[in-house]
Amino acid sequence: MDEIDLTRLAIRENKQTEWTANVAGTGGVVRTLCAFANDLSNLGGGYVVCGAEEARDEHGFQTLVQTGLDADRLRELLDAQSYTAFDKTDPVIPNAVKYPKRALYEALGNALAHRDYESPDPARITVFRDRIELVSPGPLPPGADPGAFRAGTAGPKWRNQALAWFFNRLQLAQAEGQGIPAILRTMRDEGCPPPGFLTGPDSVVCMLPAHPRFGGHGKDALAK
Repeated sequence: MDEIDLTRLAIRENKQTEWTANVAGTGGVVRTLCAFANDLSNLGGGYVVCGAEEARDEHGFQTLVQTGLDADRLRELLDAQSYTAFDKTDPVIPNAVKYPKRALYEALGNALAHRDYESPDPARITVFRDRIELVSPGPLPPGADPGAFRAGTAGPKWRNQALAWFFNRLQLAQAEGQGIPAILRTMRDEGCPPPGFLTGPDSVVCMLPAHPRFGGHGKDALAK
């Protein structure tokens, strides 16, 4: 993919370029990204430029003001509920890992980047006492082998390549084909039970069990 030309994106907003000063209110940004991802007009996607806002020059023409944005804020979306990943109730070990953050990043990235956006169903994340389940609408991408997928040995298969690239550039997900191996590896290295996967014609489910200290255990039914 070609390098992004920020100079060109700074000329003006258009059907493929949206400027936003911050991502504190994520609703509008998410709607814009979904519209670009769907690309119903076949424009080739689009860009949301964060840390920039619209202003007017001395002649009244649209211009961009580079307000800047702390890179860490791009991670508010995943870290806002920190108690999900860590146990904050133990005063002795307040940051005992409940779910490895890398596994959560990868599972969420997969659910969003590889879902079927022609389906009206939303991606769902349900947090239970002892596990997190992520449901991604649509089956596996065409040509993906379910057994190899669950084992983490499947080759890269793209459904939404632009989103997969975007998550990878933000370092929120691994390169294509490495997400499931990363989930398996980080869960194992952290001492958590192995994740479970259920693939079907309507959805793909990823289940991340909590660390055994929090009652997590493998869900064999999801692996069938």
